[in-house]
Amino acid sequence: MAWIKQGLIYSPQNGPANAPANTPNWASHSFKAPCPWQRDADTIRLFGGMRDDSGISRIGWVDTSAQDLRQVLGVSRTPILDRCPQGPFIGALHSIAALPEGGYRAWISRGFGWQKINDILYPAYDCWTLTSADGLHFDNATAQRIIAPGPSEWDSEMTRYPAHLRTQSGDQFLFYNGNGMGQTGVGLARWSAS
Repeated sequence: MAWIKQGLIYSPQNGPANAPANTPNWASHSFKAPCPWQRDADTIRLFGGMRDDSGISRIGWVDTSAQDLRQVLGVSRTPILDRCPQGPFIGALHSIAALPEGGYRAWISRGFGWQKINDILYPAYDCWTLTSADGLHFDNATAQRIIAPGPSEWDSEMTRYPAHLRTQSGDQFLFYNGNGMGQTGVGLARWSAS
């Protein structure tokens, strides 16, 4: 058993691998942390942090065919989630899930600056969550912090890369990284309704 590479799907510099370039300026530099979501029977949407030439990241998407994931169907003309006062530099989507009662919940990172780790500048950001009725329109003002830096040594400075998991039994967990962009390891949080 082995993973078999299928090739490049999308490049911000060249657009879809199977079509002429049409990348907007706000997403011209890079596409990071792809988060796939099956939008419907025909479409897989890849959400991700799309950076401009200054390195500022906004959340956008690339749609691919569910029948041929290498076929790009469309790219967002404006960000789904743009910058906000709590995240003026970075916006990244890490997980999205349908809610049992309808609508969608997204787990995102918001960046507020940079910090030096071993003489290298890294973005500083924390984990947030917010909901949407349709999975396409999100209101930044409704976002809430889900995991803040804490008193523990391993996540006292930052929380990063939230990934949500709902198990078959219905339990919900959030995996995330702590200090040093994950250098100190992976943490776990369990959802409690009380």
